[in-house]
Amino acid sequence: MRLVLHTGIDLLHVDRFAAVYIRHGMRFVRRIFTQREQDASADRIAAYATRWAAKEATAKMLGVGLRGLGSGVHAVGWTTIEVAHDELRKPLIVLHAEARDRARLLGIDSIDVSVSHDAGFVVVSVVGAGLVSDTSGA
Repeated sequence: MRLVLHTGIDLLHVDRFAAVYIRHGMRFVRRIFTQREQDASADRIAAYATRWAAKEATAKMLGVGLRGLGSGVHAVGWTTIEVAHDELRKPLIVLHAEARDRARLLGIDSIDVSVSHDAGFVVVSVVGAGLVSDTSGA
């Protein structure tokens, strides 16, 4: 057995995200965020921006990047990556459907996420880890 690690990071200027949010409104929100994410964000732009950055960092960790969100050979849908919180408000990544399948293909069975905010920016780091057999292609 061997340990596999996959990482992704995203840095986002909240004002840049806010411009997109304001321009496209709820149509954009419904396309990108699950209902649980919408409920938790409660129309707070900074909360949506943080979730966007976490989704992008997770897509990078999965090896599909921003361009792989929504279309392409290894595509995962935006709402198949969900940003939640545990009872202590620690952020969690919950994968669904093709995002979960992609993680399994890579041998990822555990995901950790770290979020930080400063001076109008949000940075998110995501690490996926797992143990795979030495004969695995992961």
